[in-house]
Amino acid sequence: MNHDLVDLGVGLLFVLFQAGRRFNTPSTNRSSTTAGRYYMALGVYWAAAGTTYLGLSEFPHLIRFLTADFVGAGQAPAVLAAAERLSSPLFAALLMTVLLPNLPLLSGIDRWIFRELQGVAAIPYEVRRLSAELRGLPCSLPADVREEIGERLDSEGIAGGDVRFEGGAAPQQAWTSLTGLFILVERWEKDRRMAAYVEEYAEALATLRARRQALIPKARGCFPLLAPGADDSDRARDAIRRFAGDFSEQVALLRDALIDFVSRGILYAELTGTGRADRLRALGFSASGGRDPLTFHQMMALFGVVGALMLTGSVIRNTGAAVGHGVLLVRVVMIALIYISAVSCAVFPRESWPFARRDQDGGRPYGFYLLAGVMAVGISQAIGFLFNSLLMKGIAGGAERSLYTYPWAVMSFATAVGVAFLVDDPRPAEPRRWAWRLGEGLALAAILFAAALVTCDWLAERVALLGPLPGYFLPASGMVQRNAAAIGLAIGILVPTWYRDAPRRRREEAGGVAPSAVIEVEARAV
Repeated sequence: MNHDLVDLGVGLLFVLFQAGRRFNTPSTNRSSTTAGRYYMALGVYWAAAGTTYLGLSEFPHLIRFLTADFVGAGQAPAVLAAAERLSSPLFAALLMTVLLPNLPLLSGIDRWIFRELQGVAAIPYEVRRLSAELRGLPCSLPADVREEIGERLDSEGIAGGDVRFEGGAAPQQAWTSLTGLFILVERWEKDRRMAAYVEEYAEALATLRARRQALIPKARGCFPLLAPGADDSDRARDAIRRFAGDFSEQVALLRDALIDFVSRGILYAELTGTGRADRLRALGFSASGGRDPLTFHQMMALFGVVGALMLTGSVIRNTGAAVGHGVLLVRVVMIALIYISAVSCAVFPRESWPFARRDQDGGRPYGFYLLAGVMAVGISQAIGFLFNSLLMKGIAGGAERSLYTYPWAVMSFATAVGVAFLVDDPRPAEPRRWAWRLGEGLALAAILFAAALVTCDWLAERVALLGPLPGYFLPASGMVQRNAAAIGLAIGILVPTWYRDAPRRRREEAGGVAPSAVIEVEARAV
């Protein structure tokens, strides 16, 4: 077995593992946004880390450049000794994991990529948005929990007349509602989907329980003072108001903290917008739960559609030589991932980057369209390089093959720009909905067909310039063009409509108001 290849694989696993840990630092990052956003951003972060690692492994002189600070700090002997004992891939893995914080240039780039991807993934904006929405909504406790609330409050010394499920902003109603929410959250310990979250954040839940426990004596002292017939002298009323106000303020702060805990749990455990909305309804909230521009299931469906079209149309077909089933499957996965990445670059940054959306006058963000295309090219080339290295069983072979295949970046650029343009189309009237969707599909099909023409000519030009490469064959141009058009048709029909159908986006477009105003309007409507 090739030891360099084994070292490369082992080093890559360590690099990806450590990159995943960094991306989830602090550990609340995963519960700060939706699963789709988090894993999309994590995938890009993995691609960046993996590409950097492979580059360092292939070009050892870059390691000497990056470790110049070690030499200047008098740590050269230890670094050089490690370099002599380890192969280039393993030493590159050491730099990308343990020694990364001590490499100013590399760690600075890593921090910049990390911050940008956090913004794209809406960390921690999404959990703050959901918490703010829930704070503005009343909690209508389900009927099956009301009896348990009465029993718990009775055991804590709260009289039955102070158990109020209605009553506006009265302290009794706030305490009853808070108790019910605690009971519903505690049921998560027996919920298969939520149990992992409760176990991981058991300390936070225990702190919230302790805070509620500390308020029980105040509740027992406050509620009798608010009962009819209590001392109604001016001084007594003033003291009672201050005491009740202080108690209500502490209850409100605890409720806000519990809602933060609930919001993180729902984002952590539920992968889809529908699941989050169902979970919120089970807690008594009439809230949407938020929706990504593209949900996790929609992304998986798009991956399946592209993969099926690739297999059915036999886009990857050698000229005169058979392709093994394993190689065919790897290439189909690679190309499907590239298309998904291009669509993600066109859609997901819009929620975090104001310049990526239409302006107040309705002008299109053409600068963002180009930026989305450039991002798609960068990500597609990184994915292509990783897969080419896998197929060629080494970085050198992957780099050589990439010199032949990089013209495929035209397809990524065209897909990202085309999708970014189409999702800004206005929402069509219902009678014209399917005609509009078909028109968008045909438009993207035409764009990708033209891009395929350019790509095939460029691929042929590369082979003519560099000469034949063992194991590489030009794909049939007609097949590439037909299947590019088919994929464009599918993406154009599905993605722009999926994006416009996202509830949050629909509310903002319909009213042209800020999300905070939307939350306030919905709260008043409830």
